[in-house]
Amino acid sequence: MSALLGILRRGAVEIRTAMQSFSLQGQRHSAGTYVVVLRQPYASFAKTLLEPQHYPDRRLYPGGPPERPYDVTAHTLPLLMGVSAIVANDSLRVPLSSPITPRSVTPVPPLREDSVPRIGLYKSYDAAIDEGWTRWVFDNWKVPYTSLVDSVVRAASCVISST
Repeated sequence: MSALLGILRRGAVEIRTAMQSFSLQGQRHSAGTYVVVLRQPYASFAKTLLEPQHYPDRRLYPGGPPERPYDVTAHTLPLLMGVSAIVANDSLRVPLSSPITPRSVTPVPPLREDSVPRIGLYKSYDAAIDEGWTRWVFDNWKVPYTSLVDSVVRAASCVISST
């Protein structure tokens, strides 16, 4: 839940909490339930990430197997993160808090010096977007790694082990 709230917050989405319990679509929700009001500047961003995405049933040929989807076809964050997002079709009649700032979360747990894994990231002479994005993630989250170039790998002059 914290990771989902963090993504919404980084997208400048206002997140509020219900000040008292309420019912919606036959379900009871307690005070403190997170609420994203869709009358705000970044409502369309929130709606896009929170509502279920429905993809067309495209087949290779009539009656045939489905086409392989593009690699980023899952933008439904609640499904990805195992939480529920319920759409209120009418205005909620429950008092809401002012916008909150969710606590920050790190996707990479802090590493102890004695448990730091050694990570080698292959860097081809032919630039690969996957390597670039992986490097970007490692750099942003300060994950230590070593770039391994083609000549080093081919010469087998390096060994990567967990010890």
